[in-house]
Order: sequence, then structure tokens, then C-alpha cells
Amino acid sequence: MKRIETHAGGLDVIELPCQVPFPVQRIYWLRDTPVDATRGLHAHRTLRQVLVLVSGNVRVELDNGHTTTVHKLDVDNPQLPIEPVTWRVLSEFGEGTVLMVLASAPYDPDDYIRDYSTFLAVARAS
Repeated sequence: MKRIETHAGGLDVIELPCQVPFPVQRIYWLRDTPVDATRGLHAHRTLRQVLVLVSGNVRVELDNGHTTTVHKLDVDNPQLPIEPVTWRVLSEFGEGTVLMVLASAPYDPDDYIRDYSTFLAVARAS
């Protein structure tokens, strides 16, 4: 994401396709999430995503079946790409958090892996 800072405030820009590593087929956002909620708890077989924080902050834990990384999305770190076969857990939502998601394909319930044991089998086989 391109960030432009001026005396009149900041401007964050996403230009397609050059700043997103895939054609964007779907855009959605999470909002009004209770601060104690946990979201995600799934992976995708083929879908690629970029999380873009619009406001607030959120903790994102990514697990590729071998290693786990933790990311804190906030004003200084507002975006995070997520590759296929990556288990995600979103938690610690700040008050008023809005998280936009750019996705590489339309919604497909068959692309979801919702069981962690199944995810581990898929991740370790790939």
C-alpha cells in the first residue's frame, strides 16, 4: 500500500493490479467486532488474501502447518498478505476496528478448511 503524508493528513492508496499480487475478485470487511471476539479459525485451499486495516487494530496469528507468526495490524502496519493453506486466527480487536479483505476469488464454501486436523494434513502434504 502506498502511503502519502502531507500537512493536510495522510492518504493510503492501493492501486490494482500493481500493488496486490493477484486479481481482486472479492472485497469485504469486518466491522462491529466485539473486542473479546475471535474470528477466522480456518484456512483456504487456493484463495489468496490481503488484509487491510481501515481503522483500529487487531492481532493476526498465521500458521502454515510448520511455523506460526503473530502480526499486530495497526496504523503503522496496516496490511498483511495471506497465502493459501494458512490457518488464521484474528483476535484482540480494538474498539471500532474495520478490517477490509481483498480476495483472489469469489466466495466458495468448498475452498474452506474449517477443521485444524484436516488443515495440518493438507499443509504437511503440500
